[in-house]
Amino acid sequence: MDDILINKNQTVKRCLERINEEYQGDPKNLENYTKQDSITLNIQRLSEAVIDIAMHIVAEKDLGVPQNMIQKMVENN
Repeated sequence: MDDILINKNQTVKRCLERINEEYQGDPKNLENYTKQDSITLNIQRLSEAVIDIAMHIVAEKDLGVPQNMIQKMVENN
């Protein structure tokens, strides 16, 4: 695995950890706007990292240009 994939994978792991720290499996934590903001921000960061991973793989394998984000993710599964 190259450095880009390693770094993005670490970003995904960190985001998941932060989401779990704030949510703690309790829907009541979503009533706290600070926790809600943190969870939302980390979901956004996680999504961006996954898209970056997909685009990197598409570019490395010369698979062409995906027409949308869903195609980016589906092509890599």
